[in-house]
Amino acid sequence: MSLRDRFLRYVGVDTQSDHTSDTVPSTPGQCELAQILKQELAELGIEHTCGNGVVYAHLPATGPGRGGACGISGAYGYCRGADGTQCQPPDHSVV
Repeated sequence: MSLRDRFLRYVGVDTQSDHTSDTVPSTPGQCELAQILKQELAELGIEHTCGNGVVYAHLPATGPGRGGACGISGAYGYCRGADGTQCQPPDHSVV
């Protein structure tokens, strides 16, 4: 699966938060995205841990010099009044 296809798969999941929820994560969509990430990390053989909808992964540097550490962080968004369903980003790919 290409990086573009992965991105489109991720943004297709409704991860809008529920500010009235007492659970973490606050919506089933957030759990769904965490499960997708967990599955893809496992398929890629990348070490990861998961809990409460949070996914952490460790990808060691490779090659000469082995570079420094790099961290990437993402969060589920919440915007009252903005619908998180049916997100369809424009396709700017070159055909």
